[in-house]
Amino acid sequence: MRPEWHTLLEARPWSQAELSTLEVRCKSALLKDWGLHVARRFGADEPNRLRALIGVTAVDLPDSPPADGWVPVRWQLALTRLICERHLGSDLLRLEPLLREDARRKPAGLVEKVIRLALTPQKILAQGGKIHASLYDRGSCEVRGGRDLMTLTWRGSRLFEEPTWRVLQVFAIRAMCAELNAPEPTLRPLSSPPEGFQLEVCFKR
Repeated sequence: MRPEWHTLLEARPWSQAELSTLEVRCKSALLKDWGLHVARRFGADEPNRLRALIGVTAVDLPDSPPADGWVPVRWQLALTRLICERHLGSDLLRLEPLLREDARRKPAGLVEKVIRLALTPQKILAQGGKIHASLYDRGSCEVRGGRDLMTLTWRGSRLFEEPTWRVLQVFAIRAMCAELNAPEPTLRPLSSPPEGFQLEVCFKR
């Protein structure tokens, strides 16, 4: 059966002009080593080609941006779509395993492994408001629910209407559960308010 969240893949991606209207910034940690991964898969010149297509330089957006810096979120979204269009047949689903592979290339340290043993997806999602505030400088995320069913509601920015951003949130939740060896939840997009996005996460089987 087709997962309900696959409906998000049907939305038309925003154009470069539409993305340029977003004033939101995100932590550059979300683009960790992006250029190195792109060069490894698609050739040494590809990071520069992608930068040229979105109108930035290597000074603006290095291959390995500092984790504590801030960059326009439109750069992340534009890069994501361009990579899909140029190398993955415009199929975002083909991007998901690549993102997981990239995240796992750095071996976890002992402390990180111990922390993971004490975590559950529910505990992490319950901190969604704090996590959002640490990664984006606009909007908010509210989390409601408990162990079996949680609803995440983002509000306060046009960013949350952007199709690629919505799919990336789904990928992040799915990857988190896989990394914690937790059962894959059922993800269901709900009717969302203007400048918002609602996602239901069901852990009950």
